[in-house]
Amino acid sequence: MVIEVYSFLEGFRFVDKMEYSDYLQWEKDLMILKLEGRFVGYKQYDISMADFNKLSEIQRNNMPCKAVFDREAYVSQRKH
Repeated sequence: MVIEVYSFLEGFRFVDKMEYSDYLQWEKDLMILKLEGRFVGYKQYDISMADFNKLSEIQRNNMPCKAVFDREAYVSQRKH
């Protein structure tokens, strides 16, 4: 699975892409991001990174995904 992680650090928004074969490993990394205080959301795609990178931006946006956005974390990051 491919995860696009949205984070906010020192006034800048970042989008990182990571591939996981194990959902438990993603949950561990997610907890670390939350503890670091920079996590604001993610999108989870059930596809390999190789296949994901072949897609255009429009195709990626039209793909089914699990999207999670922590509005409260985003708002608190924007205040800093």
